[in-house]
Amino acid sequence: MPSTHDQLTTALGFPPPPAYARLFDLATRLAPSNPPDAFRPLGLTNLAPDAVGRHAWCAYTPPEFVVLAWTGAASGQIGFVLDGVDADANPPVAEHTEIDADPVEYAGADLPHYLATLCARPAPLRTPFGVLPSPSPSPAWRRLRDALVAELAIDVPPTADAGRAAARRAALARGPVPTEDGLGLIVPECLVDRQFLATVRWSTPPHDPFEKIHRLNPGERVVAEAERRLARGDVGTALALARNISFNAWARAHRAQGDRAASLDQIRRAGTIMAAGYTALGRPVVAENARARAAAMADFLNRQES
Repeated sequence: MPSTHDQLTTALGFPPPPAYARLFDLATRLAPSNPPDAFRPLGLTNLAPDAVGRHAWCAYTPPEFVVLAWTGAASGQIGFVLDGVDADANPPVAEHTEIDADPVEYAGADLPHYLATLCARPAPLRTPFGVLPSPSPSPAWRRLRDALVAELAIDVPPTADAGRAAARRAALARGPVPTEDGLGLIVPECLVDRQFLATVRWSTPPHDPFEKIHRLNPGERVVAEAERRLARGDVGTALALARNISFNAWARAHRAQGDRAASLDQIRRAGTIMAAGYTALGRPVVAENARARAAAMADFLNRQES
């Protein structure tokens, strides 16, 4: 039988960070009858090679986001962010809840930092009526926390909020180009036209508090502009446009807003742009993710139509 490291390499498409393989091994020791859910009390589920990486994806997440586990609530996903920094040897971690296209948010500077955040107690809740103390952790939660701290020698932050805030500060320090999925795009500054990107509108506010945000159709002009930018080497701008085009096209198609055929065409063309752009940046895993996800999104929409 292949080793844990080899299974995860196949699932993810790249060698797993050492802490990830050790997390799997620890899960097997702690819960030999059900390793995938060994850390459920901490909010970490589906730790299985056939439930992560290329086996799991969401159309609202960018191709940089590679699922490493699930939160166990509201289809929430936890993923490595292959942003190209430090050759992705120890990538940061982000979270995504698949509810109404919620943004993908950085949650850990790397996997040990993210796990440390899970091991921290929630901050007290401030309300108009006073401060409510955070709930006392269960014995199972404490046992898992102690096992993780001992296994990975992690430093637990004062509160979970403090750990997440530190991760977001570290992500912002990289200077990401803003994207509709919330994660941002890391590319060399010389390859992106931020001024142009700021002129493109992607959504309008809802008309009332109960209405979902309305995603705009960027139209042929914007899609063609992304293709032109890629052709002339403006890779960062092309990628930012393509990610936003794909995000909006899926949101509109998924909510039956606008022309489904136009959305399908935009998803396919955006996938082609992203695959070529990430390849040009020397990021083959992300390029393959972009290609595969665009094909899967198109297949899903075609099956819905038939």
